[in-house]
Amino acid sequence: MIDVKALQNHLPSATWRKRLILFAKILVFSATVFIVVKEVNAKSIGVLVQNIFSAESRPILFLWFFLLSLLNLFLDALLWKKISDVNEVVGLRKATFHHLRSLSLAIITPYNVGEFGGKYRQHTAPIPQLKAIYLTYVFRFVKMSARNFIGSLALLYLIVNGVWRFMGTGESLLVVLLALLVVVFYFNMHRVIPLIANVPISGKKYLLPLKRILPSIWTKFQWFFLGCLKFLVYPTQFLLLLLVFDVGLIFTTALFAVILVYYSVSAFLPSLQLVDPVVKGGFGMLVLTQWGLSPELILLSATGVWLFNVAIPALVGGVFFMRLRSPKRDALHDSAH
Repeated sequence: MIDVKALQNHLPSATWRKRLILFAKILVFSATVFIVVKEVNAKSIGVLVQNIFSAESRPILFLWFFLLSLLNLFLDALLWKKISDVNEVVGLRKATFHHLRSLSLAIITPYNVGEFGGKYRQHTAPIPQLKAIYLTYVFRFVKMSARNFIGSLALLYLIVNGVWRFMGTGESLLVVLLALLVVVFYFNMHRVIPLIANVPISGKKYLLPLKRILPSIWTKFQWFFLGCLKFLVYPTQFLLLLLVFDVGLIFTTALFAVILVYYSVSAFLPSLQLVDPVVKGGFGMLVLTQWGLSPELILLSATGVWLFNVAIPALVGGVFFMRLRSPKRDALHDSAH
């Protein structure tokens, strides 16, 4: 039998873990800032922006970019509604309202953990608050599973077709296998709940209500499908902005596959959503410049995607969050089921 206490004695303390995580974030942010400052030329950014108003510009692409931002918000709200429905049925408008307010906290916290607090505070009764935390975890895990799965398939496509040669076919198949294992765990996550539901915490079985949240496989498949659609929005928008700012750029399947891998991997970088354009832009300069994309083009496109999908919705959500709270408006029928 494993001695848990003995194992904990060999692990860093909670304080040191926090310091290590903070150090990693500062290191990643500092490195990406250095890359951005070193590589980006302000005049080149101005030239790219002027391309929007040139005779060769493609304004229809920017229109599609804007519509995809609305679709992104809709998919997030719809996914949250569908997941919330296993607890109690809510309307899409209510789910959208809750999601926007959560974004206002997520943008200022590492890995969007403020999203848990945002959805937690939208309930008043203890049991609905507990369920909200668990369902928010499911909401994030669905999107992470879908992102890994699509990114791994895109990587396999690039390796098999000889477009990218930094690893072999066997290694890329291993990446796909690992992504599939995460998906398999997602579809079997409900098996873990009965095992932990009866575990006492400070003498009380706080997790017992989670046993009532056991969605069917079909329901989980619907969530996963929505998660896949949701992930595809960001890379598509990034590609559209590349084509908007660089009128000479030509779309290729390989380029889109590289962008899928880029967004899949960059999501794991320790960062804050508030500085996400710098982190993703700096990382993109390391990955995407070899495909003929200029650092300025990468930074502009990453910032545009962040602005319309994160910053503006978070600002709207912040306005909602600052409003006087009304129990009838804020609570998702906070009753214990």
